[in-house]
Amino acid sequence: MIEYVQADAAVTGVLAAGTVTALAGLAAWNVLAERRRSAFSRHWHSAPGWVLSSAVVFAGDEMQAARPAITYEYSVGDEAFEGFMVNFGSESYMLPRHARRLVQRHPVGSAVQVWYDPEWPSDSVLYRYRRTTKLWLATAALTVWAAILWKDALPLLMS
Repeated sequence: MIEYVQADAAVTGVLAAGTVTALAGLAAWNVLAERRRSAFSRHWHSAPGWVLSSAVVFAGDEMQAARPAITYEYSVGDEAFEGFMVNFGSESYMLPRHARRLVQRHPVGSAVQVWYDPEWPSDSVLYRYRRTTKLWLATAALTVWAAILWKDALPLLMS
């Protein structure tokens, strides 16, 4: 009976450690992808644009996470485009006060500077740079948690 309990604990420990390790890897990949795209956007061109819609979208109640939903229009040559990316990773949620602040800065009808990829003009963003400090901290926390879980799971596998 004791062997089965140890086997169950080992399997549970390995599954937990593996899951958290995978999450840490996905978080690190996400941070690196955002940094790479932000760096690449240094070569993007800018165009004048204007805000078509601007609102805060909440996930759950208004005390939880929110995101700025800003749609803007801009022209490149004779072609008009609509964009919605505020910054890289802008589909992720933030504190409601930060989302409100961005929306207040960009009321409907206001002028904006739009950055777009000259090779794909429909690919655009209002702010080219994204701070990834919080994402790195979350990635580090997940990595430490995974290490702790592996430290506890490996001895169970060896016994």
